[in-house]
This record gives sequence, C-alpha cells and structure tokens, in this order.
Amino acid sequence: MGAVMINSVSDGMEIFVGEKFHGTTPATLRIAAGSHAIVLKRGLPSARSKSLKSSQVTLRATLDPAH
Repeated sequence: MGAVMINSVSDGMEIFVGEKFHGTTPATLRIAAGSHAIVLKRGLPSARSKSLKSSQVTLRATLDPAH
C-alpha cells in the first residue's frame, strides 16, 4: 500500500480510481502499488495514469480552459 496525495487548483473535484469514486480533492488515498487510472471530474474529466512504485506520490491537477 502507498499514499497518493491529490490536490487540484479548485477544491472539490471528484476523484475516481478506475471506476470507483474515492471522494473529493484535496485528499490522500491509500491504494495498492501498481498502475492506476486516476480521473478527476468537474464538468469535463481530467485523466492521468500513475504507476505507484514508492510509498508516496503527489498529484496536482489543473483544468484546461474550454475549447
């Protein structure tokens, strides 16, 4: 198990690991080591894949402006 600290410029974004909802930002998640699809949603989703190899990872998401 490891810790993933997830922050976003705008707090309150929904956090999904795979298809499972894990709360809102900011948050620290405890998940198993390995490759995980981490998706933040508020309106249009922001997706990022991260392989958890160490015991702690930090992600900070920003929203792209609408096109």
